[in-house]
Amino acid sequence: MIIAIGSKALRQVLPGGVCDLDLVATPDHKPDFDSKFTIKKEIPGKTMYAGQKPIEVEWASTGSSCEELLNHGTGEFELPGVGSNSPVCRRTGEFELPGVGTIGYATPQALASIYAAHLLFPIQWDKHAPRYWALRDAGYEVLPKLYNMRKAETANRTRYRAGRYDRPNDEFFSDSVKREIPHDELHLKIAFYGRPLYERVKRDLSRSGVCIDMFNALPRGLQLKTVWEEALVLGHERYRSLGMTDEKAARKVLFGLCTNWLPIEFRPFVLDNFRELLANFPYEMWKLLDVKHTRS
Repeated sequence: MIIAIGSKALRQVLPGGVCDLDLVATPDHKPDFDSKFTIKKEIPGKTMYAGQKPIEVEWASTGSSCEELLNHGTGEFELPGVGSNSPVCRRTGEFELPGVGTIGYATPQALASIYAAHLLFPIQWDKHAPRYWALRDAGYEVLPKLYNMRKAETANRTRYRAGRYDRPNDEFFSDSVKREIPHDELHLKIAFYGRPLYERVKRDLSRSGVCIDMFNALPRGLQLKTVWEEALVLGHERYRSLGMTDEKAARKVLFGLCTNWLPIEFRPFVLDNFRELLANFPYEMWKLLDVKHTRS
């Protein structure tokens, strides 16, 4: 069995040109690909072939997200019509790859699951994030099992370490960042309510770790402000202090929070709300900080 993922499958739902051919296949198809195309590169679980258009094939091993994708990520799917009175039709399809065989398309839900899992890490982020948001805007949700499997595999591949986010404060801040104001003091200067909101998602203020259950219990408005407070501090420390414009600093720091600086369980909130967080970014808090810092 072979299915197309990436832009080839995405164009079954969203308009745009096809620029690559990413596939998932069972290993028994590998001899067909090897005999038809020139191998450009091989890494564990994936082969890249040269051709008129590059082809990347992920091989589905037992118990992998690729196996889950082949079993539950293809078939008919709903394709919303344009306009509130338009009917919802169902769409499926396949195409022939000469010398290899028939290839089906991953469903939009499967694509959303793949993108969502990868976007918690800095993997082709600028390319895949708009695709993920477009699928969400069209109403396609992730498939929880596929998403969680893909996320775990990607975390393992990128050597994600959960423990690095929960350490004693003095150890956590012993890094290479040159801070003109200590991190926690900066939080106090730009807190929305006098005390930093991160205090509401910590059980132990002497440690850097934050708790997702406490974050999830907050009203959505406070969740956004909690992310903004962290973005304001990190963005000032790492980007504004080096002369970067506020607009570039805001986007860069939100990207960092989505892919690196927060524990993995917090990152989906930043990803799903990235556009709102950026569009409504509280730049005025930075201006206030500049005034306070000048006067001190």
